[in-house]
Amino acid sequence: GKGGVGKGAQSIEQVEANFAASANKFYEKCMDLNVQMSAVGGMVNNLLNLRNKLLGMYGIPPDPKWSPGGFVGGAAVGGVKAPVAPGPKAAAKKAVTAVSQSASGEISWKSKLYDASVQKVKRTMSKDDFVFSIQDNPLGGFICTVGSPSFLVREYTSEDSCASKKLAEHSAAKAALQAEFPEVFLELSMGIPAGAPAQGQKALQGQKRKAEGASAGPAPGKGELGHLVAIILARPMTKQDIVYTTMESEVGGAKTYQSSVALPSYDASQMFRGVPAASKKDAENNAAKAAVAGLAAFAAPLLEEHKAKKARKNAEDMEKMKQKHAEKQAAGITA
Repeated sequence: GKGGVGKGAQSIEQVEANFAASANKFYEKCMDLNVQMSAVGGMVNNLLNLRNKLLGMYGIPPDPKWSPGGFVGGAAVGGVKAPVAPGPKAAAKKAVTAVSQSASGEISWKSKLYDASVQKVKRTMSKDDFVFSIQDNPLGGFICTVGSPSFLVREYTSEDSCASKKLAEHSAAKAALQAEFPEVFLELSMGIPAGAPAQGQKALQGQKRKAEGASAGPAPGKGELGHLVAIILARPMTKQDIVYTTMESEVGGAKTYQSSVALPSYDASQMFRGVPAASKKDAENNAAKAAVAGLAAFAAPLLEEHKAKKARKNAEDMEKMKQKHAEKQAAGITA
């Protein structure tokens, strides 16, 4: 039919899936400096046309400064001036810069989690498939938990308190990616893009084998302890619910820290001590890990109940969103 990509009219979901797949493929080829610029340019055309089509299906007015055709061989099309292709040295420098920025913590962990999940199950994803739940941390910052009945085997919590809600979401997504897609996580952390030369991939083999034998969830820490305490107390956590005490000592000229954590609202007589660390932050995190391990048996049934409640709520929310989307589509057809 007219307006479709390929034969017959396509639904929004099909175009979204095609667009996501094309974007992932373009990223891989763009980061592979062995691919010719002409080949990458052809992919840009396809990607921009799919994006333009998707925007139209969402009812977004077309950009007057751009018309279908996009970039062709470095020429300006539709009033948009295409960038001049950089030489090999400049391209290599850009690639190294991009990798360095990713390795320094600027990776969009949410996007990478979405990409890996979609590629795993081979179906399109809606924004309601993943649910990010954010809580204020009375000690400062935000804690986030991410879950997805469709894509993840369990929920994952940001390992520490974050300065903003956005950073908390990315921290939770990072924990999920590390647990469920360890190879992808390691490649991103080490700055090796998909499609990298074989010698670059060899450096990962030992790390990948280690990741395959790792536990299914992220390492427990302060964020997970806060989440656990809130579930145990069946209410939002307060600053008085978790109290850390840290001792500083010096061994061989090097400072070390050891922390203990008490949960007075749960059991004032109990205290958990972590292993020593090189910083106060790591020492407190170690104490939190000890507390999570010590509470594991008691908290297990409460966590299962909480997970079941969240799964039911997520399913209800997703059903509501699907119903709203169907109503919007029906309204568009009848308009």
